[in-house]
Amino acid sequence: GDLALDSLNEMALEVAIALAQHRGGLWLPGITSLSAEIGKALAGTPNSLVLTGVSDIAPEAAAALLARTDPIVFSSLEYVPQVTSPAVAELIVKHFEDVSLAHVTSLTGPAAADVARILVRTRGTLALRSLEHVSPQALEILLNRPKIELPELADLKIVAEPGQPVGDDYIDPR
Repeated sequence: GDLALDSLNEMALEVAIALAQHRGGLWLPGITSLSAEIGKALAGTPNSLVLTGVSDIAPEAAAALLARTDPIVFSSLEYVPQVTSPAVAELIVKHFEDVSLAHVTSLTGPAAADVARILVRTRGTLALRSLEHVSPQALEILLNRPKIELPELADLKIVAEPGQPVGDDYIDPR
């Protein structure tokens, strides 16, 4: 049967490895953060995995969970403070019809354009209403998507990608 550990809010790697051996569904709604090691261990759970409290996830944990064929249930993943990894973006897009990333204030850095390319594949509406800083490449990708909710363009600060200054070839869409 299913194993529900509602009050468990953190765990050692050894505990995650042991829990992953459980043959029924595994409910861990109190877990809010998944490190790479814990995420990889839990990805091996053979049945349903319920992680409704997770709002912070290591990119390696996201990649391991993406490889699962058994169901995963998330509900707090949209509350991640940042999406800096394509794997985390893939996990969000895979598990939510409409994506509202209420706490994401920045879409910058080396993977920003890749993350934006993944986020725009959202099946429903994509909302990044708290966005304050964005790379020029990510902004261009986002603006080409219908059903997107962004702050006023005049309020966004465009931040050049490392090694790629905003130059004469970039046309600010504002």
